[in-house]
Amino acid sequence: MDAGVIIADLVGKPFFDGGRGPSAYDCWGLCMEAFRRFGYELPEYPIGAFEAEKIHETIMEDRQKWQELPFPSRPCLVLMRLGQAQFVNHCGVYLGNLLMLHTRDKTGSVIERINTPVFKGIIKGFVTPPEEYKL
Repeated sequence: MDAGVIIADLVGKPFFDGGRGPSAYDCWGLCMEAFRRFGYELPEYPIGAFEAEKIHETIMEDRQKWQELPFPSRPCLVLMRLGQAQFVNHCGVYLGNLLMLHTRDKTGSVIERINTPVFKGIIKGFVTPPEEYKL
């Protein structure tokens, strides 16, 4: 099934810190829901969307479970560094065809191209979930 069809109703949902849907999401909540639709149950992390250091620490603790990819493939997490942070503090879901679904407080849930100059500068990697997360 086409990724656009799977996640179409998520586009345009507002951002909400700690949001787990269905009416609003933060970046991890949106990733959890999108991955559920792709057949994965991602773990819950009770971290505020603006707690950059906690986000980074959690990602680094769990990163060994995830398989790093040299290039994105669907579905995978797109790991990013937003703002002045020196570490990963944001994520999105790769949908294929250089498109990613993610949410931010200023935009809500949107689909954007990962090959733009802005995203090329902030994307820090692609990871796919471990088999233990498959439904």
